[in-house]
Order: sequence, then structure tokens, then C-alpha cells
Amino acid sequence: MNMSHSSSVLCVIALLSALTACSKNDSTSAVSAAHPVAAGDATPSLAEATSSKGVEQAKMNALPKGDPATPASQYRTLSSDKDVMMTYYAMSSLPVDYDKVLLNYSQDYRSTSDEFKKQDMQKALKPKIDQEIANAKSSQYIKMTWDQFRLDKYDFQTKAFPQHALTKDVNFGWGYDYRIEFSNGDDFTLLKVNDEAKARIIEEKRSKGQPLDLIIYAFAQESALDQHHVKAQILKVVLVDKNGTELF
Repeated sequence: MNMSHSSSVLCVIALLSALTACSKNDSTSAVSAAHPVAAGDATPSLAEATSSKGVEQAKMNALPKGDPATPASQYRTLSSDKDVMMTYYAMSSLPVDYDKVLLNYSQDYRSTSDEFKKQDMQKALKPKIDQEIANAKSSQYIKMTWDQFRLDKYDFQTKAFPQHALTKDVNFGWGYDYRIEFSNGDDFTLLKVNDEAKARIIEEKRSKGQPLDLIIYAFAQESALDQHHVKAQILKVVLVDKNGTELF
């Protein structure tokens, strides 16, 4: 009789425990449903954080950033390979290779094979080169004009002109030795023109093959030490026609 009574009590306790567990699970489910974890709140996995894409993104995020509100008058114009070269050395932690700089800087230096003449030219031009590098170092805001810039046809769905010349995989310059690499170029693959009247004008000029130039305002961030590239953040772009009239 006592054994039977004990068994009954144990059954009741087990039933109550099961009901309590179900109640807790239901409550937990309700809370989870009411407060789902947002995708952006999820902590990246170790694989994601250490992937080549993740590492590259972390490097980009760590680069210094420019201020888009900087007045246009404070931008230094780049118009030649020499200007890009000076910017490269201004942003580089490496010592200046004066022989290599002078090969790009001076036609006379490049054309002579007389080592004494080269040495004399280095002594004469070194102060000027140092000053130009110092000027570049004090002005990281740069602007350049991409002549004959190509736009794709206007896209009505996005209200933008697609383009593929400013991506991070494309670099810009006037020569092959020193180039500008746009760290956020992928953000400018769609040049949005919400004003339909302006979009019509641009589309007409584009469709007729009229020359369009893109003025790029950017911030020099760092020099890529493994190649003669200056990484730059695009802050804004301005499209002009052959007469210099601003289109957007």
C-alpha cells in the first residue's frame, strides 16, 4: 500500500514538472517571437571575421575618413603623374627614392647617362621635391578630372546613370607608375539624378556621344606600400559637359 502511494506521488510530481517545463518553453518562445534578433545584431562568426573579404573590409574601415562638407577651395588639383607621385610619397612611410622620383620629374635627368650630372641634378632639385611633397602632405583633400567619362543609359527604376569606372578594382592616373585607387568606389556605381529635367539633358548628351567629364573630389587616405597606389575616399563627384557646365 505504501509502495503504491509513493508511486502515485511520484507520478504527480513528474506530471507537474513536465507541465512547468512546457510552460517555460512556451514563455521563452513567446519572448523570442516578440524580440527577434536582428541580422545586424548578430555577432560575426570567426570564419566571417577572418575571411579575406572580412579582413579587407576591416582594413577599409580603419582608414582615415575625409569630411564631405570641406569647401571646394580646399581641394588640391591633381593633373599629372607627377602630382600623384608627390601625393604617394606624402602619404608613405618609406623614404623618398629620389632617383625614381627624378626619372618621372625631369626630362633632362631621364635622358642623361652621365652619373655626375645626375648627382648634380639630384642636389639641385631635391629641395624643390621635398617642398612639393610637404605641400601634398598638408593637403589630403584632392580633386581630379576624368576626361571622356562614360555613363551607361539612364535607369528609370533607380533614377540613376550606372557606371563601372570608379569601382575599387579600377585605378586612375596619367601614367602607369603612380595611380589613384578609390577605396569606396563601389558606392558610386549608380550616379543618381532625381531631377528628371537634368536627367533628360544628360541622357541626350550621352546618347549623342558628346564628351562628359567627371570631377572627383576625394580624400587621400594612405599609400599602398606594395605598389605605387594612393588609396583615396571619394567624397563627391560633379559631371560637366565639354563647356564646363555643371550637369549634376
